[in-house]
Order: sequence, then structure tokens, then C-alpha cells
Amino acid sequence: MIVDGTSFSAHPDVYIESHGVTTLLDSCPEKGHFEVVCETTAVTGNVTIVVGGSIRSNTAYYDSSQPLVLQLELTTGTARTAGGASLQILAQGMGEDVSAVTATVGGRDCQVLFNLYILM
Repeated sequence: MIVDGTSFSAHPDVYIESHGVTTLLDSCPEKGHFEVVCETTAVTGNVTIVVGGSIRSNTAYYDSSQPLVLQLELTTGTARTAGGASLQILAQGMGEDVSAVTATVGGRDCQVLFNLYILM
């Protein structure tokens, strides 16, 4: 989960409330004044940042169940208007049927090849 904002302090606490249980996220490899990156197994929940033990942010809804593109990378070095380049797309929430995933670039259908990774 990535939370962007301002004035988080250098070491904010991040809480997620999911299914009535509030949890302090302790696996946050990046914390800073403008961005916090945390790992969570929660699929949905309400996220709150707490600074100095008592100053609370507004609550934001988190939902990782919807498809989300995390990273795009051109892997062939040169994109040509005629096509033929390879584009690596890192995404989450793509569902259980990977054969149903499609991709288009500039309105043109692309061949989809899969490397499936399950992160835990």
C-alpha cells in the first residue's frame, strides 16, 4: 500500500481497519514526510496515519481488489509505431482467470504473455 500526502513526519504510524479490526502496520519499509509504503494482507480497509502518537489524518479507503497497474517497463529498448516492442506490465488484482486479461496500446490489441507471481 502506498499513501501519499504531506506532513507525515519522518516516522508516522499507519493503521488499517478491516472487518472491524484495527491493526498497526509494522512492515513499512519506506516512511517519510510525503509518502509511506507498507505491506498488508488486508484487501480492503480504512487507513489512518497517526503522527506523534495523537495527531490523526483523515481516513482513506484502501481497496486492492480492483485491478491496478503498478509499473510499466519497455523491455525491448525501442518502441516503434509499427509495433513489435515488448512492454512489461506489473499489476495486482487481475482476478483468478488470467486468460481473461487483455491489453491495448493506442487502441490496438496486444498479445498477452504471462508470468504469474503470487506474493504473500
